[in-house]
This record gives sequence, structure tokens and C-alpha cells, in this order.
Amino acid sequence: MITHGVELSPELIEVVAAHAEAAYPVEACGVILGRPGSPELAKVVPLQNVQDRHHQQDPVAFPRDGRDAFRLDELERMRILDQAGPEGLVERVLFHSHCDAGAYFSPEDRAMAVQQGVELMPGVIHLVVSVRKGQRSDAAAFCYDPKTGGFLEVRLPPELLGLSTPLELLPHLELRALDRDAAALPIFPYGGPLVPRQVNAAEQEVLWSAIEGPPVPLDPEALAELSVFAAGGYSPLEGFLRKAELRSISQRGRTIAGVPWREPLHLHVPKAHFPKHVHAGALLGFTDAAGTPRGLVAVTEVAPGKDRVGVAGPVYVFSTPGLASAPETRAELRRRGARRVLALLGPGPYPELGDFDQVLSPDPGWFAGALGLPTAPTPWLRAVIAQNFGATHFWLPGPERAEWIRDEALATELWPKV
Repeated sequence: MITHGVELSPELIEVVAAHAEAAYPVEACGVILGRPGSPELAKVVPLQNVQDRHHQQDPVAFPRDGRDAFRLDELERMRILDQAGPEGLVERVLFHSHCDAGAYFSPEDRAMAVQQGVELMPGVIHLVVSVRKGQRSDAAAFCYDPKTGGFLEVRLPPELLGLSTPLELLPHLELRALDRDAAALPIFPYGGPLVPRQVNAAEQEVLWSAIEGPPVPLDPEALAELSVFAAGGYSPLEGFLRKAELRSISQRGRTIAGVPWREPLHLHVPKAHFPKHVHAGALLGFTDAAGTPRGLVAVTEVAPGKDRVGVAGPVYVFSTPGLASAPETRAELRRRGARRVLALLGPGPYPELGDFDQVLSPDPGWFAGALGLPTAPTPWLRAVIAQNFGATHFWLPGPERAEWIRDEALATELWPKV
């Protein structure tokens, strides 16, 4: 399999995955060497994870141990690269594993790979292998894209990992989610895991070929909600809610699974645009007004009305150019060392910004250094998005003031006072 310009052969992946399984429950790490400009890779070199050593010496500066973090032994790495130089080999891939977590590229991983828009290991591909209960389960390769300042992701097919399970039609995006610890700074994601609902180009082609009936054109408001799902802003929700979920939210302020939630997220499409034979279990495609495929929903419920049809189910959003994502924004906050982050959820006048390390805003152009933030129709949803993007405080116009979002439990109160 050639991805990001390098060939990840079954033989090399087997060495990496076997090393990751042997290191479990500690994260494994290492490099794969190859010749510059050639897709062929020569050999895998496992390296020592010295995170435990740093944690024991300074648990305050290094709160994580080797079970959920990795740190290369740089002296060992430089010695390996010096020895490889006369052979014409260089570092082409840096790999590490996640123990009982998804094969994602966390904000910490991203912050360690790029500083102020500059790659610390130029051109190096980052390979992440997920190991659950001591067994390989998933893998993905990530490459820095200087045009967007983000990382391009390619999932490795199960057969490349030696897994007999066939690739499911619907990708299990929850396995790619960032858990609480992986995205802890500067604040935990709302509800725990951070789950962007965006699929890659290869998955898009497979999914779009399986939709039933003609796709439904969505209005700008619905497309905006899809973009928020794609960015992870509505985490931990997977998609549009069923009637039972809406009743639970109305009566208890929680989803059926117990996640605190206040606002309904539902989709209604004009009956004239809804394919008559679509039912629960089908894949319903969405386009924009120009007919460009934008995503789909795995339908779990169809609720016909007089003029419109309600649709519920997990959403799978196609690649959105220029989309600001929650993981990327959190990575940038980490790179900037931000601990107190203010999200502006309404128009000015704005408060004094001197007490904050960073500002998030739907209009980042108003303030030099501000980061972009998606918007939503209600203040509470905007606050949830802000927390998922890393905001520790938010500002609303009117009688409300800057409010502290301590965690998802406190955020269930409408406007908790400091």
C-alpha cells in the first residue's frame, strides 16, 4: 500500500504491529528507514519509550507515563540515523502505538510534530497503531499538509494489519475518537470523547456508491450542522437524534445513554425531496445546492410529517476544505501553551482580553492571533462547541458574563455562575 509517498508493505507493518503488541500495555515507538525520494522502505527500527523515566523524575512536568504517552530516546535515535547515513537511509516514518485507544493523531502528537507551522521532522510520515487488550486493532498514517496547517489521514485496511475482519461499509469513527486524556488540555471535551465525523476520500467513494435513492439537497443551515459534526464540535453525539432521544432530553436533560444534553439536534427535509423507499437501515445521501456530495446519514428513524420528513441517525461527513477541526485547534492551543481560552459566542462589546492566553471566535479576523470557531443556532450549543474546541471560558452579550466551563457536569447548568 502506497500512502503519503511511501510503501507500507505487509512485512514492515507486521514488524511494527508485533512490536506494538509486545510493548503493551506501554506505548511502543520507533522509526522506519528508507531512501530519500523513493517510496520503498528498508527496515523498521524499534526505539525505547523513555516516557516512564521522565514521569518518574518529574511527574508534574510529565504527568503521563508510558501507558498513555511516548517519548523517544533522542540519543538512541540520533545514533541510529548516524549509522544509517552511510547506507543512504534516512528517517521516513515515525511510528507509535496507542494502548486501548484509537489510532488517532492527538493534539499532543500534532503539537510535537509541528511548531509555529514548521515541521520538526520535515517530510516524515507519522504511523499510529491501536492495540486493544494486547492485540492490534487499527492503524492510520498521517502527513503534514503545509497548505492547510493540518494533517492528512489515511486509514490502513485491516488486511494490511493481518486482520481477517473485512472492512465494514460504515467506518467505526468512535474507534478513531480522542478520549478524555488524549484531549485533556486545556479542558476535557464535552461528554468525554472527541469524535470528528469526517471520513476520508476512499471511504467517501464506498459510502456514496451505497446510498439508496437520489441524494437530498440540504439548506445552508443543515449543511452548517454537518460541518460542526465533521469538526467534532457536537461530540459526543454521533448524529441527528431519534424521537426517544429528544423526549429524554426534554424530560431529563440527558440522552438515553446519560450524557447531559440540552438542545435537540434533528434533521427535517422537505417531503418533496425525500426518497419514498428510504427506511431505517438505509444510507441517505446529502448534497449542497450545487449537487456536490457532502455526506450521508445511516438512517435509524424516519418520521413523516405533513410537509417535511424527520431523519435520525449517525452522520458521515465528506471532506470539507478549510474546515477548522477541534483536534487541530486543540493542537494549536497546546503549541501556544494556552491554559485560559476565551470563546466569543456573540457580538461585542467584548471584555478585556488580558487575562486570557488565547481567543476563539467565529470571526477570527477581528483580532490578531484569534483562532476560528464554528457557530450554532443557540448559545448553549455554541458553548458546547467552544468547550470541544478547547475553550475554558466563554463570553455572551447581554446580562450574561464570561462563564467558566469547568467540566461537562457543570456545563449542564444553563449559565453557571463563577
